[in-house]
Amino acid sequence: MDTKTVRLWTMPNAGFASESAISREIFAFRKLHPDIEILAEIVPWLKAWDRLMVAIKKQRGPDVIQIGNTWTTTCNFLGGLRSFAGVDMELEKRSFLLQVLSTCRHNDRLCAVPWFMDIQVVYWRKDIFRKVGLSESIFDTWESFRSGCHKLRKAGYIPIGIAGLKDPCLIQYIAPWIWSAGGNFLDTTDGRARASFADANALKGLDFWFSLLAEEAIDPADIELDRGTISERFFMRDKHAIHICGTWPLSDPSLSEATRFSRHFDVSLLPQGPAGRFVFIGGSNLAITSFSDVTQEAMLVLEHLLSSESLIRYTRAVGMIPPTIPEQRLWAIQVGETGEKVISFLRSGRSLPAHSLWGSMEMVLVEHIAKILSYIRLGTYTRTRMEEEMSIASREVNELLVSIA
Repeated sequence: MDTKTVRLWTMPNAGFASESAISREIFAFRKLHPDIEILAEIVPWLKAWDRLMVAIKKQRGPDVIQIGNTWTTTCNFLGGLRSFAGVDMELEKRSFLLQVLSTCRHNDRLCAVPWFMDIQVVYWRKDIFRKVGLSESIFDTWESFRSGCHKLRKAGYIPIGIAGLKDPCLIQYIAPWIWSAGGNFLDTTDGRARASFADANALKGLDFWFSLLAEEAIDPADIELDRGTISERFFMRDKHAIHICGTWPLSDPSLSEATRFSRHFDVSLLPQGPAGRFVFIGGSNLAITSFSDVTQEAMLVLEHLLSSESLIRYTRAVGMIPPTIPEQRLWAIQVGETGEKVISFLRSGRSLPAHSLWGSMEMVLVEHIAKILSYIRLGTYTRTRMEEEMSIASREVNELLVSIA
């Protein structure tokens, strides 16, 4: 029996448990397809973009890849992804959430499929709120949120703990504030894209968020800490009153419905701004590379990873949400009441622009957001400095856009 090998690149989606999580899916696949081997490699997020660019440029590398959903259109624009022409309708019958499926299309063709999704959730400590005399109503408006954070700080608590401020995923923390202020990242009203994250509404949302952080809503030292440390301080040490991160804590056995933690924390959306209330939807897609020479076998791998059984098992293992509506219902039942509330947040969900150069634009934005956070950490943040950084980022992004116009 001839054996074919499919090379699979994934990211460390479950931290130290990433290898065991994907190994379970490979084992299940091999039971069904013993003639197909999967050579899996876990690529660190900080190296993933550069590795992908090299592979696409050389037209040599993996057959199936996990890509952040904001990178998909860029990878396809550069000629790195295989189109799913001919199987589009079959894939779309899977009832994917439209916001995540939209990140998989480029030039009206499906070039990837959603694998899992994540949203930014506000976790808050009910016991701490009771002690301070607060309720969930602090998340009603920007003003009530700022007032509540000040009250928490005055009572001796660090109001907000944020995971991942050192990671290259900073945009997910600023997007809801830009959107709820009526701003956006790109303006395409005249048929051509231009950067709009330095426009008046976007800057209003950004300044609300960054100035709130600068007003001691966070501990500046937290900016240097990793996700696990911040989360541990929230869930285990009573150090933070509010925690903003993805859905992974809901898959942590120590936070099950039967534990102390479920009795003392709840989830909410970020407060409503002048233009509404939004939640960031992120996640990852799966794609077959344009240079794969085992496309039929790669398609079997992809179809297996998108099966209901695999989606439920893998998303629970990595702390994410399935991208398909039936599996989301099953996920919510497994998580419990909190899971059902999180799924209801998806109605306020929004994804980042699906633009050919978004992957490159994202790198520009991350660089300047990191500089703004350094001002906050050093106690030197001002709105003027923030606007200068965003203006520079806007100019750099517009130069990229002009280069392909």
